[in-house]
Amino acid sequence: MSVKELDVVRADASALAEQTGFDRATVQELSYLKDEPEWVRRRRLEAWEAYEAKPMPRWRRTNLRTLDLDAFAPFHPPAEIVDVSALPAALQDAVARESERAGLFIHQNSAGAMAMLDEEWADQGVILTDLDTAVREYPDLVKPYLMGDAVSLVGSGHHDQTKFEALNGALWAGGMFLYVPENVWIDKPIQGVFWADVPGLAILPHTLIVTEPNSGVTYLEENLSAGGDGQIFVNAITEVYTQPGSQVNFLNIQDWADNVLSFSSRRAVTEQDSVANWTVGAVGAGLAREFVETRLVGAGSSTDIVGVFFLDGQQHHDIYTLMNHEAPFTSGDLLFKGALQERSRSVFEGLIKIHPGAQNVASYLHEKTLVLSQDARADSIPSLEIEANEVRASHGATISKVDPEQLFYLMSHGLPEQEARRLIVEGFFEPVMGRIPLDSVREHLRAEISSKVR
Repeated sequence: MSVKELDVVRADASALAEQTGFDRATVQELSYLKDEPEWVRRRRLEAWEAYEAKPMPRWRRTNLRTLDLDAFAPFHPPAEIVDVSALPAALQDAVARESERAGLFIHQNSAGAMAMLDEEWADQGVILTDLDTAVREYPDLVKPYLMGDAVSLVGSGHHDQTKFEALNGALWAGGMFLYVPENVWIDKPIQGVFWADVPGLAILPHTLIVTEPNSGVTYLEENLSAGGDGQIFVNAITEVYTQPGSQVNFLNIQDWADNVLSFSSRRAVTEQDSVANWTVGAVGAGLAREFVETRLVGAGSSTDIVGVFFLDGQQHHDIYTLMNHEAPFTSGDLLFKGALQERSRSVFEGLIKIHPGAQNVASYLHEKTLVLSQDARADSIPSLEIEANEVRASHGATISKVDPEQLFYLMSHGLPEQEARRLIVEGFFEPVMGRIPLDSVREHLRAEISSKVR
């Protein structure tokens, strides 16, 4: 691209950043700005039609009436980053936390800013890049999966695509593509850091992870923002596809500032004898809606979903999980623990769905919430939908306060009340911490929880 052509693209990007709201013309402008293949442009427009047709979700315990999507800009021109030392201090701290890694991906506002992969894995065919690059340079790898079976445009017996997911399909900007070829097991995590610092911006990243047969990867994603005045709207999708015998461990630490409204959808489709594991660490955002689903479509496949959340102030988090057993001999295990203080509120809905013919399934769901103040509120709704007869499935949820006898016991041994409460809360979370596969994530979440207990 010539200098003149580059200047034109930058001018177009700046004009797009100055508008607010979304329409069909915005979808087309964004696609042409990115010089995308025609198949991508068609999928964007199909998603836009779905977005227009779908109503705004009516979640009983999460009020969206004050959300004004027309107030947000759809795109912000990417900043050029050539070295980690040029990143904001908060990003540098996040990058430094994971010293042993196979690759690093940094996403800033509307675009990927940096992608680095160790030569050892690049030589074996592993691909780590931004999704904009991937649709142009690796169409054969991306086209079968992007907005595919994990996030369908029409109902196919699983959780249908929502209006927010359709909006991401139409206006996704940036995001990551991670591809692991057959028989490659990456023995160190790949780290992704998603950063937001432009008030009034709609950030719509799309992450796509594909593992070929008998391969595996652990991916750690952190969500961070600068804070300040002015809301930021984040609408993110993650699609994970595990081919037979492969495994993906996806870990997310969501630590957006309070001015962020976060709506994320993470979905996996598992083939025969494959594994998709999710770890959720939610401590940030003023308003957040997290949806996590694993579609177990291959016999013998499995999923573990482990989650931690700690809310304070007036944070509101709505978490929906779905273990969707569509094949026999599949298994799922979910354990979530959360704590609330001040005027925060949590909503947890967990569903185990076992389809007809999905015999010999084992699936378990357990969620516990600790309420640390009188003004905090928690709703926990575990559910089962079973349409097969040879299964083992159970679910449960509890909401409780700090046990006064435990508190008295610790204080009677000389601990101040705040320190005693902190020890009880930390002990409450330990069964979940022990199931998190990365030491760095465990220690980071422990530190976040310890600092919040009052």
